[in-house]
Amino acid sequence: MIERFFLSYANASLKSTPQLFHKLFEQLDPSILCEEAEDDISIDKTEFDKIIEYIVELSENTDYQALVSHIKKHGSINHYDDEFNEKLYYAVHAIAGERESFYSYVDIWKEQKVSKKDLKKLIEQTRKSTFECDLRKIVTRLIGKDLCEESFLQKCYECHQLNFRDCLLQIVNGREYLEIPNFKDVMIWSEDISSAKTHLVIDEEKERKPFRLTLHGDKSLFPVFYEFANGFLGNSYHTFNNFIFSLASYSLTEFLISNDRRKLKFCPYCDRFFIAKDIKRKHRCYSQDCMKKWERDKKRVQRETDPVKYI
Repeated sequence: MIERFFLSYANASLKSTPQLFHKLFEQLDPSILCEEAEDDISIDKTEFDKIIEYIVELSENTDYQALVSHIKKHGSINHYDDEFNEKLYYAVHAIAGERESFYSYVDIWKEQKVSKKDLKKLIEQTRKSTFECDLRKIVTRLIGKDLCEESFLQKCYECHQLNFRDCLLQIVNGREYLEIPNFKDVMIWSEDISSAKTHLVIDEEKERKPFRLTLHGDKSLFPVFYEFANGFLGNSYHTFNNFIFSLASYSLTEFLISNDRRKLKFCPYCDRFFIAKDIKRKHRCYSQDCMKKWERDKKRVQRETDPVKYI
């Protein structure tokens, strides 16, 4: 089922538990993601094990100096060093993004004994470009505060996941695709991960559609991670995060193409997204615990509205 991957990505909170990356990659079955996939283009899940291992270890650090010390134990993330560790490189930037380079430059300038005036100027100029992240405003709105410049309290992979969850919530709430700002990100990355494009099409028969905008596209094959990493969009500080986000975006758009989007629901009791069997189902999932909580809330509301009848 195509929705397995994007649901796993949205529901498996990576904050404080980056180990869940392993479970996420268990969903990378080509028979699930793409019915036309062939054996020779299936994604090798084992190639991510070491990257995830590094992510789990390094994510324990919120201080830059501690992060640097951990990095040095495993090699270098400088492409020009003989000890360059590619998997470590992807892991570090999955956590820190461009912030790693910013703090590295600050250390170098201090070692070079740049004057305080020049150091302040260099830091401010570099800080401005480093922290102009598209996800920053979205995440600040979602969590209520900005943790981006407080060393590494907020990991970059957490921001990518929160961005995806926010997009799903807006779909669940019935907003048109073009009215969802971060849905454009989903479209861009969905197209980049696939060999065929998925396009946004506005239907002419607007009044006959529950949602005026629908998606149309073809089943597509996935490139391997390192092919993606060398691509136009994948070659960045967020290669690993963008790869995961792209897979989730492709999984989501393929689901939306083939299904009624109103089946996508969000359960407020367990904070998880799920696919309903019927579009009329209320926003609660099928777990027994959530059903019991919903029943208790239902009875509480009944007692408040009609205490005589429901006491």
